[in-house]
Parts: sequence; structure tokens; C-alpha cells
Amino acid sequence: MAFWKKVEEFFTKDDSYRPPLQVLQDADSLFLPQRPWRWLISAAQWAERVFDSSRQPIPAFVRGSAPSGRHLIHEAKPFVIDLKIEPDLVKNRLSLVGQILDSENPESIPPGIDIVLLSGEDLVAKTTATQSGEFALQCEQCENLRLFINIRGDRAIGVALSES
Repeated sequence: MAFWKKVEEFFTKDDSYRPPLQVLQDADSLFLPQRPWRWLISAAQWAERVFDSSRQPIPAFVRGSAPSGRHLIHEAKPFVIDLKIEPDLVKNRLSLVGQILDSENPESIPPGIDIVLLSGEDLVAKTTATQSGEFALQCEQCENLRLFINIRGDRAIGVALSES
């Protein structure tokens, strides 16, 4: 019985304890979500869109069918980024498959290419490209999607995925 009295006493005192406001603010700041990808937004060279299948006329026999994927090609010389975006309307998800190629040296892709997908400044998905520059990501559909390709030791490339 003495043990349970001590437990009750402990929890009764715990309820009345109020740490100083500054201590609470300091603790909150330690647990704020970190945004390690923020530097990509300002440091990235934005790739130029050279092809967008959504800007091409859709053949008459296809127009009434379900929405199909979107094919994008971007260029940030010497790199070319080939992307295919497939929506899954039932699950409200996107599948993004792509490849980064070096147009000046197609046989050689730098090792350690990080692929980061952001919505605003929030990380949506990330992966690493294969030795052939291929990558795949899946995520929920959201606004303001931007893809960043971090070629370690060289540069970062940004790709806007919005319709504009």
C-alpha cells in the first residue's frame, strides 16, 4: 500500500508542475521538423522543359478515355531528365519514373545521384538513382511538386512538375 501511495503522490505533484515558458519554447525548437532539403531550392539550376506530352493534341479516339500518364523531358546542359508521371486516381497517388542522362558523355553517369521530391519545402519522397541514372518514386498527389536531382560534388538540378 505504501508503494501505491508514493505513486499517487508523484502523479499528483506532476499535475501541478508547470515548467518555465522559456524551457518549453527551447524544447519545442529542438523538435521542429528539419528541412535539410531547403538548400536545394536556392542552389538548384532549373531545368528547361523541352517536351510535355500534356501540351500535345490528344488523338480523337483517346480523348474520352481515363487520364493517361504524362511524359516530360527537361534539359540542364549537359544533363537531360526524362520523366513519366502516372496518376492513380483511385488511390490519389502518383508514380514517377525517370532517368537522368549526360548528353556529352552518355556512357558515364556520376555515382551518388540523390533524387528528392518536394511539395513546397516539405519532403514528399526521396531515392537514389541507379548506375544507369534511372529512378522511381511514388507519393500522394499534392500541390507544387518539384523534383530535385542532387549530383553530389557537381550540382543540383530543379524540375518543376506543375502544369505551367
